[in-house]
Amino acid sequence: MSDRASDRSIEDVAVDGVREREGLPPGYRMRADRHYVDQLAAPAAGQPVRMLPIGQVELETPRSNADLRPLIESVRVHGIVQPLLVRRRDSRFVVVAGRKRLMAAQMLRLQTVPCLVHELNDSEAAALAAAENLSVGKPARIEHAAPDFATVRRLIATHVATIRSCADISSGAARDPGLLNRSALDLLKAHAWRTVQLLAAADLLSASVPSSPGSASSTDRALATIVDEVFDGFAPEARLGGIELRADIREALLSSGLNHRQLVAGLSGALMATLPLVEQAVQGTVTIKASDAGGGVLIEVSQTDVPVDPRLVKRFFQDDPSLDRPGGYGATLGALVVKAVAGQHGGDATFEAIDHGSRLTMLVMRRS
Repeated sequence: MSDRASDRSIEDVAVDGVREREGLPPGYRMRADRHYVDQLAAPAAGQPVRMLPIGQVELETPRSNADLRPLIESVRVHGIVQPLLVRRRDSRFVVVAGRKRLMAAQMLRLQTVPCLVHELNDSEAAALAAAENLSVGKPARIEHAAPDFATVRRLIATHVATIRSCADISSGAARDPGLLNRSALDLLKAHAWRTVQLLAAADLLSASVPSSPGSASSTDRALATIVDEVFDGFAPEARLGGIELRADIREALLSSGLNHRQLVAGLSGALMATLPLVEQAVQGTVTIKASDAGGGVLIEVSQTDVPVDPRLVKRFFQDDPSLDRPGGYGATLGALVVKAVAGQHGGDATFEAIDHGSRLTMLVMRRS
């Protein structure tokens, strides 16, 4: 029997179609998620999105104890925007990537879920799962209580190990090189960027003395171009997490009187601390706003997808190993860098809870 004949119980979904489907919000178009579904559902990927009966999709490993409440609420409101990756096993399908999405769909008693079906052997499935599921923002827990270079070295070692595994994924991709190589390349870029920013953070924090502020850069740049530079660095990580990065800079702001290197470090630290907060959202968004603040620049990094723990709000800028912070020590280091950059520019940093989300602000004052 042909593959097409054996798929009669599976309904194809036209990516640009407008028919309402179980698991998707009314009138939702799959191509709306330009960071993820556009890449995986494009004709070049050669894989149509299919709506599979949820009873035919199963997990290969036991359920995890992860807190799925933010994801369940997101699926309840928006549906499952990011398709699951599955492979055939006899007459059923096994999840390769998307275990939490499937568990959320099961808890909400959805009848069908959007999936990308791949013909994979065990080794290929393991590689694809690693490429799609490996988190960039969750390095191993660090036991050190103070930010020092030994701690940062352990974080960097984690990223370097991932870079090596990504290289193995790319070299071993045989049957589905397009998808595997795209995911592996994004992971390579994401972990390489994180490594660079960790080194910059360690350098900045080691010189973080209030009486020795960083000197202003000699060349003025548009603040929007500096934000774009940081966005470019975090773009691969955002694609892997299905997160959209937005900039809202309506004023013609220049970087005069500011230290470019420290500003990039501060913006990068803000994203390192904020991106993990929205990792449970199906289609999270992080927005950077910048505005004139009378002799300085006020930068805001906000998200309105996931509420934050009040304990995190109170201790956001503390290096507290007892705080179970999303993103682990990498997020802690990012918050410390934001505080340090603001302080070296004669300003301050704050973190607060807002409606269904959070706002991290960094005030930097210009120097003549």
